[in-house]
Amino acid sequence: MAKPATPFVSALVERYGATTVAAVASLLFLLPLAAWAGAVDLYPSPAVWATGAVGLALIVPWILISRRAFSLQAHLRSRVHRFEWRQMSGSEKSWAARFLLGAVAILGWVNGAATVDLGALGPGLAAGRASVYAFVAGALLLLAALIVFTAWCWRRNGTAFRLRSGQPAEALRSSS
Repeated sequence: MAKPATPFVSALVERYGATTVAAVASLLFLLPLAAWAGAVDLYPSPAVWATGAVGLALIVPWILISRRAFSLQAHLRSRVHRFEWRQMSGSEKSWAARFLLGAVAILGWVNGAATVDLGALGPGLAAGRASVYAFVAGALLLLAALIVFTAWCWRRNGTAFRLRSGQPAEALRSSS
Protein backbone atom coordinates (compact mmCIF):
# COMPACT_ATOMS: atom_id res chain seq x y z
CA MET A 1 0.00 0.00 0.00
CA ALA A 2 1.35 3.40 -1.00
CA LYS A 3 1.94 6.08 1.61
CA PRO A 4 -0.27 9.14 1.37
CA ALA A 5 1.52 11.69 -0.76
CA THR A 6 2.39 15.19 0.31
CA PRO A 7 0.14 17.25 -1.98
CA PHE A 8 2.81 19.88 -2.69
CA VAL A 9 5.60 17.44 -3.61
CA SER A 10 3.13 15.22 -5.45
CA ALA A 11 1.93 18.15 -7.57
CA LEU A 12 5.51 19.16 -8.38
CA VAL A 13 6.47 15.62 -9.40
CA GLU A 14 3.33 15.31 -11.52
CA ARG A 15 4.05 18.55 -13.33
CA TYR A 16 7.85 18.56 -13.66
CA GLY A 17 9.05 15.01 -12.99
CA ALA A 18 11.10 13.58 -10.15
CA THR A 19 14.50 14.44 -11.63
CA THR A 20 13.64 18.13 -11.95
CA VAL A 21 12.17 18.29 -8.45
CA ALA A 22 15.27 16.61 -6.98
CA ALA A 23 17.61 18.92 -8.93
CA VAL A 24 15.83 22.09 -7.81
CA ALA A 25 15.70 20.82 -4.22
CA SER A 26 19.44 20.19 -4.44
CA LEU A 27 20.08 23.77 -5.50
CA LEU A 28 17.80 25.28 -2.87
CA PHE A 29 19.01 23.21 0.04
CA LEU A 30 22.70 23.34 -0.79
CA LEU A 31 22.92 27.13 -1.26
CA PRO A 32 23.67 27.76 2.44
CA LEU A 33 26.57 25.31 2.21
CA ALA A 34 27.87 27.12 -0.86
CA ALA A 35 27.59 30.45 0.95
CA TRP A 36 29.41 28.99 3.92
CA ALA A 37 32.18 27.55 1.76
CA GLY A 38 32.68 30.90 0.05
CA ALA A 39 32.77 32.89 3.28
CA VAL A 40 34.37 30.66 5.89
CA ASP A 41 37.96 31.49 4.98
CA LEU A 42 37.31 35.17 4.23
CA TYR A 43 35.17 36.10 7.24
CA PRO A 44 35.56 33.48 9.97
CA SER A 45 32.93 34.30 12.56
CA PRO A 46 30.22 32.52 14.55
CA ALA A 47 27.60 33.65 12.01
CA VAL A 48 29.48 31.96 9.20
CA TRP A 49 29.74 28.73 11.19
CA ALA A 50 26.01 28.99 11.96
CA THR A 51 25.36 29.18 8.21
CA GLY A 52 27.40 26.01 7.77
CA ALA A 53 25.39 24.27 10.49
CA VAL A 54 22.12 25.33 8.83
CA GLY A 55 23.41 23.97 5.52
CA LEU A 56 24.32 20.65 7.10
CA ALA A 57 20.94 20.44 8.82
CA LEU A 58 19.20 21.04 5.48
CA ILE A 59 20.83 17.96 3.97
CA VAL A 60 18.27 15.75 5.76
CA PRO A 61 15.15 17.40 4.25
CA TRP A 62 16.89 17.52 0.86
CA ILE A 63 17.43 13.76 0.94
CA LEU A 64 13.87 13.14 2.16
CA ILE A 65 12.30 15.32 -0.55
CA SER A 66 14.45 13.78 -3.27
CA ARG A 67 13.66 10.23 -2.16
CA ARG A 68 9.97 11.08 -1.86
CA ALA A 69 9.92 12.58 -5.35
CA PHE A 70 11.35 9.43 -6.91
CA SER A 71 9.03 7.16 -4.89
CA LEU A 72 6.00 9.23 -5.94
CA GLN A 73 6.97 8.96 -9.58
CA ALA A 74 6.06 5.27 -9.64
CA HIS A 75 2.56 5.95 -8.25
CA LEU A 76 1.58 8.93 -10.39
CA ARG A 77 0.14 8.63 -13.86
CA SER A 78 2.70 8.45 -16.60
CA ARG A 79 3.39 11.73 -18.33
CA VAL A 80 6.17 12.88 -20.63
CA HIS A 81 8.60 15.18 -18.78
CA ARG A 82 11.39 17.03 -20.51
CA PHE A 83 14.16 16.41 -17.98
CA GLU A 84 13.18 12.99 -16.65
CA TRP A 85 16.41 11.03 -17.12
CA ARG A 86 14.69 7.64 -17.41
CA GLN A 87 12.43 8.89 -20.20
CA MET A 88 15.08 10.76 -22.20
CA SER A 89 16.35 9.42 -25.49
CA GLY A 90 20.07 9.01 -26.07
CA SER A 91 20.13 12.18 -28.14
CA GLU A 92 18.42 14.15 -25.37
CA LYS A 93 20.86 12.84 -22.77
CA SER A 94 23.79 13.75 -24.99
CA TRP A 95 22.58 17.30 -25.61
CA ALA A 96 21.64 17.74 -21.95
CA ALA A 97 25.14 16.66 -20.91
CA ARG A 98 26.70 19.10 -23.38
CA PHE A 99 24.42 21.87 -22.13
CA LEU A 100 25.47 21.17 -18.54
CA LEU A 101 29.12 21.15 -19.60
CA GLY A 102 28.67 24.57 -21.21
CA ALA A 103 26.77 25.94 -18.21
CA VAL A 104 29.47 24.76 -15.81
CA ALA A 105 32.16 26.27 -18.06
CA ILE A 106 30.32 29.63 -18.07
CA LEU A 107 30.00 29.52 -14.27
CA GLY A 108 33.71 28.69 -14.02
CA TRP A 109 34.60 31.60 -16.32
CA VAL A 110 32.47 34.02 -14.29
CA ASN A 111 33.86 32.66 -11.01
CA GLY A 112 37.40 33.08 -12.31
CA ALA A 113 36.69 36.63 -13.45
CA ALA A 114 35.12 37.46 -10.10
CA THR A 115 37.86 36.02 -7.91
CA VAL A 116 41.01 37.00 -9.80
CA ASP A 117 42.52 40.43 -9.22
CA LEU A 118 42.04 42.08 -12.58
CA GLY A 119 43.78 45.24 -11.38
CA ALA A 120 47.00 43.92 -12.89
CA LEU A 121 45.49 44.42 -16.34
CA GLY A 122 44.95 48.16 -15.78
CA PRO A 123 48.53 49.36 -16.35
CA GLY A 124 48.87 47.14 -19.43
CA LEU A 125 45.62 48.45 -20.89
CA ALA A 126 46.62 52.06 -20.08
CA ALA A 127 50.00 51.52 -21.75
CA GLY A 128 48.30 50.07 -24.84
CA ARG A 129 50.09 46.71 -24.71
CA ALA A 130 48.82 44.47 -27.48
CA SER A 131 49.32 41.33 -25.40
CA VAL A 132 46.99 42.57 -22.67
CA TYR A 133 44.35 43.58 -25.23
CA ALA A 134 44.72 40.17 -26.90
CA PHE A 135 44.29 38.44 -23.52
CA VAL A 136 41.12 40.40 -22.70
CA ALA A 137 39.74 39.87 -26.21
CA GLY A 138 40.52 36.15 -26.02
CA ALA A 139 38.80 35.83 -22.64
CA LEU A 140 35.71 37.65 -23.91
CA LEU A 141 35.66 35.56 -27.10
CA LEU A 142 35.86 32.42 -24.97
CA LEU A 143 32.88 33.60 -22.92
CA ALA A 144 30.91 34.41 -26.08
CA ALA A 145 31.74 31.00 -27.57
CA LEU A 146 30.65 29.26 -24.36
CA ILE A 147 27.35 31.16 -24.35
CA VAL A 148 26.67 30.33 -28.01
CA PHE A 149 27.59 26.66 -27.47
CA THR A 150 25.38 26.37 -24.39
CA ALA A 151 22.40 28.03 -26.10
CA TRP A 152 22.84 25.79 -29.16
CA CYS A 153 22.90 22.66 -26.96
CA TRP A 154 19.75 23.85 -25.15
CA ARG A 155 17.92 24.26 -28.45
CA ARG A 156 19.09 20.88 -29.74
CA ASN A 157 17.95 19.26 -26.50
CA GLY A 158 14.55 20.93 -26.91
CA THR A 159 14.28 19.64 -30.47
CA ALA A 160 15.15 16.11 -29.33
CA PHE A 161 12.49 16.38 -26.61
CA ARG A 162 9.85 17.51 -29.09
CA LEU A 163 10.71 14.55 -31.31
CA ARG A 164 10.35 12.16 -28.36
CA SER A 165 7.13 13.71 -27.12
CA GLY A 166 5.55 13.53 -30.57
CA GLN A 167 4.79 17.22 -30.98
CA PRO A 168 3.60 18.25 -34.45
CA ALA A 169 6.10 19.07 -37.18
CA GLU A 170 5.03 22.75 -37.09
CA ALA A 171 6.36 23.02 -33.52
CA LEU A 172 9.64 21.48 -34.63
CA ARG A 173 10.01 23.89 -37.58
CA SER A 174 9.19 26.96 -35.49
CA SER A 175 11.87 26.08 -32.92
CA SER A 176 14.69 25.78 -35.45
